[in-house]
Amino acid sequence: MPDFNIRIPKGCACSGVHPGDYTNQVELKTPDHMLKIGNIGCLQFRETTCVDRCIADAVQALWALEVVTTGCCCGHNQVDGYIGVWEAP
Repeated sequence: MPDFNIRIPKGCACSGVHPGDYTNQVELKTPDHMLKIGNIGCLQFRETTCVDRCIADAVQALWALEVVTTGCCCGHNQVDGYIGVWEAP
């Protein structure tokens, strides 16, 4: 299965935060199932992963299902956001 993005429609609670701005992030422990992979191309999994605060619960729910995420952005209520998902070949 190819990589894909889960689209997040505009409508988060971000205010005064713009795409590329990292002030609304939380640092979470990267789950073991992703740490075991090590890296996907140039993406290297580290001990912690920063995600936008308003989608942290959604990302953690995917992690609980052992889904591998490759990046995310809530869109800061200006553009559609996404959660990147990867499935091993």
